[in-house]
Amino acid sequence: MMLSIALAGSFILSYLFTLFFRYLALRYGILDRPDSSVKLHKKATPYLGGPAFILASFTATLLYALFSSYNIPRQEGILLIGGGIMMITGVVDDVKKIRPRTKFIIQTVTAAGIVLLGIRLDIFFLPLWANIALTLLWIVGVTNAFNLIDIMDGLCGGIAAIAAFFLFFSNGDGNLFLLFLAASLAAFLIFNFPPARIFMGDAGSLALGFLLAGYSITGSFTVTNKLALISPVLILWLPIYETILVSVLRLSKGKSPFYGSKDHFAFRLKAAGFPHSAILLVSYFLSIIMGESALIAVSLEANEAFLVYMLLFFVFSLFFFLLSKIDIDSLG
Repeated sequence: MMLSIALAGSFILSYLFTLFFRYLALRYGILDRPDSSVKLHKKATPYLGGPAFILASFTATLLYALFSSYNIPRQEGILLIGGGIMMITGVVDDVKKIRPRTKFIIQTVTAAGIVLLGIRLDIFFLPLWANIALTLLWIVGVTNAFNLIDIMDGLCGGIAAIAAFFLFFSNGDGNLFLLFLAASLAAFLIFNFPPARIFMGDAGSLALGFLLAGYSITGSFTVTNKLALISPVLILWLPIYETILVSVLRLSKGKSPFYGSKDHFAFRLKAAGFPHSAILLVSYFLSIIMGESALIAVSLEANEAFLVYMLLFFVFSLFFFLLSKIDIDSLG
């Protein structure tokens, strides 16, 4: 009962914080203006949605720990501090713009910090140095993957909410922040569904990517079978898939993967004639399917889990091929 009240409180806090931060963004001109061909919105839209749902989630977690028997685990506390650093970095970028190299350095240093504090991958057949290197690659990569996927109203927030939900139920550690984050994102999406009245900005996407990447390596996924270590990849697959798709397609055209373009899967679906609402539904549906697959794989024997992974690999390879054939020049 108390958890239900806390979840409702997280939703309400996020709703109120979003109103407040939207006011601040409008008051001080912290806006995303449609000043490039990659941006599809037609008018300047306020930033600072990210601090609203991140701070609401932090607050709900702290209050729940204060008024219940829940103790915030040490690892969770470390991750929340790292997520806060990412949020602050994103706010500065949304307000003043930070060079990509500077953001990358901050992400890497913060990821290295949580590794030094004991949060890292522990893949049984790899040496320590390889686990540390993979941890850094995973956290920085997923952080930027969520930043990359934040290109359409309602997309990043919805996918992140679904990912947080499935990470909570699959990792076995009971980190309640993930539930509070999902509830806070649900409130934010009221304002972010098309046409969006506020954007999460880098403050939201960087913090989301960092937090979800961190929580994905703190769980106990391999109790039934060792192959279930792939389950976090399934839960966070759509942003990862987006990163792979965009990088491959840009490199195939002789462009840098960091060069802005309309190679995103959402833009390709739009070019194929899908309305905005249908793109969101497809994205959410795929995220739920991957999350459900991760839950199933965690409880299966290794050979059965392997079949699940192979089926998903085939489906997304076909999806990748079909997307690559869509002409995005029709978007103008």
